[in-house]
Amino acid sequence: MAVAVLPVPSIRQIRLFPPPSAPLRFADGDRYEWRWPSGDAWQRVEGMWRPDPDDGSGWFTDVEVQESLKGAVRKWRPAYGFVPRLPGAQLPGRPVDGIDDLDRLWGYPSPSVAPYVLDHQSGRLVPVRDLVAQHDADAAYDFAPTMTRDGMLDVMGAIQEDQERPEFSYDESGGRLYTRYQRPEDVGARPGAGFPSRATCLHVFVLSAPSEVE
Repeated sequence: MAVAVLPVPSIRQIRLFPPPSAPLRFADGDRYEWRWPSGDAWQRVEGMWRPDPDDGSGWFTDVEVQESLKGAVRKWRPAYGFVPRLPGAQLPGRPVDGIDDLDRLWGYPSPSVAPYVLDHQSGRLVPVRDLVAQHDADAAYDFAPTMTRDGMLDVMGAIQEDQERPEFSYDESGGRLYTRYQRPEDVGARPGAGFPSRATCLHVFVLSAPSEVE
Protein backbone atom coordinates (compact mmCIF):
# COMPACT_ATOMS: atom_id res chain seq x y z
CA MET A 1 0.00 0.00 0.00
CA ALA A 2 1.39 3.39 -0.95
CA VAL A 3 2.11 5.78 1.87
CA ALA A 4 1.19 9.43 1.38
CA VAL A 5 4.01 11.75 2.38
CA LEU A 6 3.36 15.43 3.01
CA PRO A 7 5.95 17.75 1.49
CA VAL A 8 8.48 19.05 4.00
CA PRO A 9 8.51 22.86 4.08
CA SER A 10 11.77 24.53 3.17
CA ILE A 11 13.74 26.49 5.74
CA ARG A 12 12.29 29.75 4.41
CA GLN A 13 8.73 28.37 4.66
CA ILE A 14 9.04 27.26 8.29
CA ARG A 15 7.79 29.87 10.74
CA LEU A 16 8.79 29.87 14.38
CA PHE A 17 6.43 32.60 15.50
CA PRO A 18 2.73 33.42 15.32
CA PRO A 19 1.67 36.82 13.96
CA PRO A 20 3.15 39.63 16.08
CA SER A 21 -0.33 40.99 16.77
CA ALA A 22 -3.82 41.35 15.38
CA PRO A 23 -3.97 44.59 13.36
CA LEU A 24 -6.45 47.14 14.61
CA ARG A 25 -7.30 48.14 11.04
CA PHE A 26 -6.95 46.48 7.66
CA ALA A 27 -6.41 47.68 4.07
CA ASP A 28 -7.46 46.21 0.73
CA GLY A 29 -4.60 44.07 -0.56
CA ASP A 30 -3.73 42.65 2.87
CA ARG A 31 -3.46 38.84 3.08
CA TYR A 32 -4.49 36.32 5.72
CA GLU A 33 -2.82 32.91 5.36
CA TRP A 34 -2.89 29.39 6.77
CA ARG A 35 0.66 28.47 5.81
CA TRP A 36 0.33 24.72 6.48
CA PRO A 37 -0.91 22.11 6.01
CA SER A 38 -3.53 23.54 3.63
CA GLY A 39 -1.74 26.64 2.32
CA ASP A 40 -5.10 28.46 2.15
CA ALA A 41 -5.02 32.23 1.76
CA TRP A 42 -7.48 35.11 1.67
CA GLN A 43 -7.02 38.62 0.31
CA ARG A 44 -8.96 41.69 1.38
CA VAL A 45 -10.93 43.16 -1.51
CA GLU A 46 -13.41 46.03 -1.07
CA GLY A 47 -13.53 45.50 2.67
CA MET A 48 -14.09 41.72 2.61
CA TRP A 49 -11.72 38.74 2.62
CA ARG A 50 -12.09 36.45 -0.40
CA PRO A 51 -10.21 33.16 -0.94
CA ASP A 52 -7.14 33.45 -3.17
CA PRO A 53 -7.79 31.90 -5.64
CA ASP A 54 -11.52 32.44 -5.16
CA ASP A 55 -13.18 29.02 -4.99
CA GLY A 56 -16.62 30.32 -4.05
CA SER A 57 -16.38 29.04 -0.48
CA GLY A 58 -17.42 32.37 1.03
CA TRP A 59 -15.83 35.48 2.44
CA PHE A 60 -14.56 36.52 5.87
CA THR A 61 -15.17 39.84 7.60
CA ASP A 62 -12.54 42.04 9.25
CA VAL A 63 -13.85 41.01 12.67
CA GLU A 64 -13.51 37.30 11.85
CA VAL A 65 -9.96 37.68 10.58
CA GLN A 66 -8.97 39.85 13.54
CA GLU A 67 -10.38 37.30 16.03
CA SER A 68 -8.56 34.47 14.28
CA LEU A 69 -5.26 36.36 14.41
CA LYS A 70 -5.80 37.15 18.08
CA GLY A 71 -6.30 33.44 18.72
CA ALA A 72 -3.13 32.60 16.79
CA VAL A 73 -1.13 35.00 18.97
CA ARG A 74 -2.70 33.78 22.19
CA LYS A 75 -2.33 30.05 21.38
CA TRP A 76 1.09 30.40 19.63
CA ARG A 77 0.07 29.17 16.18
CA PRO A 78 2.85 29.95 13.67
CA ALA A 79 0.82 28.45 10.80
CA TYR A 80 -1.44 31.53 10.78
CA GLY A 81 -0.07 34.64 9.16
CA PHE A 82 -0.89 38.23 8.25
CA VAL A 83 0.86 39.90 5.30
CA PRO A 84 0.36 43.67 4.87
CA ARG A 85 -0.06 44.92 1.35
CA LEU A 86 2.93 46.31 -0.48
CA PRO A 87 2.63 49.97 -1.49
CA GLY A 88 2.98 51.09 -5.06
CA ALA A 89 5.20 53.81 -6.46
CA GLN A 90 3.40 56.32 -4.21
CA LEU A 91 3.14 55.50 -0.52
CA PRO A 92 -0.48 55.23 0.71
CA GLY A 93 -2.04 57.98 2.79
CA ARG A 94 -0.64 61.44 3.24
CA PRO A 95 3.03 62.44 3.33
CA VAL A 96 4.61 63.02 6.75
CA ASP A 97 7.34 65.63 7.16
CA GLY A 98 8.76 64.37 10.43
CA ILE A 99 8.13 63.16 13.94
CA ASP A 100 6.26 66.29 15.02
CA ASP A 101 4.04 66.07 11.95
CA LEU A 102 3.26 62.40 12.62
CA ASP A 103 2.54 63.08 16.28
CA ARG A 104 -0.01 65.67 15.21
CA LEU A 105 -1.64 63.49 12.53
CA TRP A 106 -1.79 60.05 14.10
CA GLY A 107 -4.44 59.32 16.70
CA TYR A 108 -3.31 56.44 18.93
CA PRO A 109 -6.23 54.18 19.90
CA SER A 110 -3.58 51.60 20.85
CA PRO A 111 -0.15 52.09 22.48
CA SER A 112 1.60 49.54 20.25
CA VAL A 113 2.51 48.88 16.64
CA ALA A 114 3.84 45.77 14.89
CA PRO A 115 6.96 46.47 12.80
CA TYR A 116 7.18 44.85 9.34
CA VAL A 117 10.01 45.14 6.82
CA LEU A 118 10.45 44.27 3.17
CA ASP A 119 12.07 40.85 2.68
CA HIS A 120 13.93 41.27 -0.60
CA GLN A 121 14.14 37.54 -1.25
CA SER A 122 10.40 36.89 -1.03
CA GLY A 123 9.28 40.36 -2.10
CA ARG A 124 6.83 40.47 0.83
CA LEU A 125 6.44 42.39 4.05
CA VAL A 126 7.38 40.20 7.01
CA PRO A 127 7.55 40.83 10.77
CA VAL A 128 11.00 42.02 11.86
CA ARG A 129 11.24 39.06 14.24
CA ASP A 130 10.63 36.60 11.39
CA LEU A 131 13.31 38.21 9.22
CA VAL A 132 15.84 37.96 12.04
CA ALA A 133 14.90 34.28 12.53
CA GLN A 134 15.92 33.51 8.94
CA HIS A 135 19.51 34.28 9.97
CA ASP A 136 19.59 33.54 13.70
CA ALA A 137 16.61 31.74 15.25
CA ASP A 138 17.91 32.12 18.80
CA ALA A 139 18.46 35.86 18.46
CA ALA A 140 14.93 36.30 17.08
CA TYR A 141 13.43 35.38 20.45
CA ASP A 142 14.98 38.54 21.87
CA PHE A 143 12.92 40.71 19.51
CA ALA A 144 9.57 41.83 20.89
CA PRO A 145 6.69 41.22 18.46
CA THR A 146 5.39 44.78 18.91
CA MET A 147 6.87 48.11 19.93
CA THR A 148 5.55 51.16 21.69
CA ARG A 149 4.61 54.42 20.05
CA ASP A 150 7.79 56.00 21.42
CA GLY A 151 9.88 53.12 20.06
CA MET A 152 8.38 53.65 16.61
CA LEU A 153 9.17 57.38 16.78
CA ASP A 154 12.77 56.54 17.77
CA VAL A 155 13.13 54.33 14.68
CA MET A 156 11.59 57.01 12.50
CA GLY A 157 13.96 59.62 13.96
CA ALA A 158 17.01 57.43 13.29
CA ILE A 159 15.93 56.91 9.68
CA GLN A 160 15.43 60.65 9.26
CA GLU A 161 18.91 61.35 10.59
CA ASP A 162 20.87 58.53 8.96
CA GLN A 163 19.23 57.94 5.56
CA GLU A 164 19.30 60.05 2.44
CA ARG A 165 15.91 61.54 1.44
CA PRO A 166 13.62 59.05 3.22
CA GLU A 167 9.88 59.06 2.50
CA PHE A 168 7.21 58.82 5.20
CA SER A 169 3.45 58.53 4.89
CA TYR A 170 0.57 57.92 7.27
CA ASP A 171 -2.41 55.86 6.10
CA GLU A 172 -5.11 56.57 8.66
CA SER A 173 -7.71 54.22 7.17
CA GLY A 174 -5.26 51.28 7.21
CA GLY A 175 -3.75 52.23 10.57
CA ARG A 176 -0.13 52.19 9.48
CA LEU A 177 2.99 54.28 8.93
CA TYR A 178 5.15 53.69 5.85
CA THR A 179 8.85 54.53 5.69
CA ARG A 180 10.89 54.02 2.51
CA TYR A 181 14.45 54.93 1.57
CA GLN A 182 17.36 53.86 -0.60
CA ARG A 183 20.61 52.53 0.78
CA PRO A 184 23.83 51.32 -0.86
CA GLU A 185 23.74 47.60 -1.62
CA ASP A 186 26.04 45.18 0.18
CA VAL A 187 29.70 45.15 -0.77
CA GLY A 188 29.28 41.81 -2.55
CA ALA A 189 26.58 43.22 -4.82
CA ARG A 190 28.79 44.74 -7.51
CA PRO A 191 27.30 47.16 -10.04
CA GLY A 192 28.01 45.98 -13.54
CA ALA A 193 27.87 42.32 -12.51
CA GLY A 194 24.10 42.04 -12.61
CA PHE A 195 23.58 43.45 -9.11
CA PRO A 196 21.82 46.71 -8.23
CA SER A 197 23.98 49.42 -6.68
CA ARG A 198 21.20 50.50 -4.30
CA ALA A 199 18.43 48.66 -2.45
CA THR A 200 14.98 49.94 -1.54
CA CYS A 201 14.22 49.56 2.17
CA LEU A 202 10.62 49.61 3.38
CA HIS A 203 9.37 49.66 6.98
CA VAL A 204 5.66 49.44 7.81
CA PHE A 205 4.37 49.97 11.34
CA VAL A 206 0.91 48.41 11.74
CA LEU A 207 -1.33 49.65 14.53
CA SER A 208 -1.91 46.70 16.87
CA ALA A 209 -5.08 45.61 18.62
CA PRO A 210 -5.03 46.64 22.30
CA SER A 211 -5.62 43.05 23.43
CA GLU A 212 -2.22 42.03 22.05
CA VAL A 213 -0.23 44.44 24.20
CA GLU A 214 1.63 42.60 26.95
